[in-house]
Amino acid sequence: MGERNDMPSWGGYTLSEIELKSKCECSYTPNFSSNPDCPYETDDFGNIIGNKFPSTAEEPSTDFNKNVEQINSEKSNSSIKPMTFFIADTHFNHTNIIEYCNRPFISSEDQTNKLIEKWNSTVKDEDTVFVLGDFFFFYNPKEWNENNVHKFVNETNECTRILSQLKGHKHLIKGNHDVRSDKQYAEMGFEFVSPYPIIYDDFFILSHEPLLLSSTTPYFNLYGHVHNDPRFEDTSTSKCVSVERIHYTPVSLERLRFEIDTWIF
Repeated sequence: MGERNDMPSWGGYTLSEIELKSKCECSYTPNFSSNPDCPYETDDFGNIIGNKFPSTAEEPSTDFNKNVEQINSEKSNSSIKPMTFFIADTHFNHTNIIEYCNRPFISSEDQTNKLIEKWNSTVKDEDTVFVLGDFFFFYNPKEWNENNVHKFVNETNECTRILSQLKGHKHLIKGNHDVRSDKQYAEMGFEFVSPYPIIYDDFFILSHEPLLLSSTTPYFNLYGHVHNDPRFEDTSTSKCVSVERIHYTPVSLERLRFEIDTWIF
């Protein structure tokens, strides 16, 4: 995992440290207009100045709720292609996170059951879900020894059980609490695991921690890590998808594109 030639069909790729720095800190953006598939017109400095292919579609309503019925109807139609969802910081198996982040659960077991219920009420088997870090709270591997190996086994089994109950194709962008190896996460049920941020759909930078992007960047950062910390607000170039921000339910790519297009953050 992690090699570009092994990437799944969605066409994403992992970002090296140098690439990530260039995309987040550099004020210069590449001229994409030379790419015939790119919908943007750019000037000589790489700034987006318009669309190559102006849309003739009717302007969407600025009230997302008015579009929910139509979206749900389309999703129930078997001819519609699978959907993509995003979520971060589920923290399965973590009791203290309930108090830390004032979550509406009475116990770790209640949290697990409610998160699974909300996930499966939205995601179908054919859909894809990107987990942007901190999926399951594991025992610190630095403290493993022969006396607590049973805890390691129990946690592995519990994480595997939870993943088997969650619908969809699960992809993990590792966070600071995802302490197991990429191989172990794959064995537990993730179809793709990356220890680094990735680019999805040539537009979204998926990361665990928030990234600082230029206001002129052609990218949009989806991240987690900060939970419901009020110091981090959604902006024109980024959005937090920690569970506390998205009603503990995976948020769809369609919903995110709608919000970005109509700017209702």
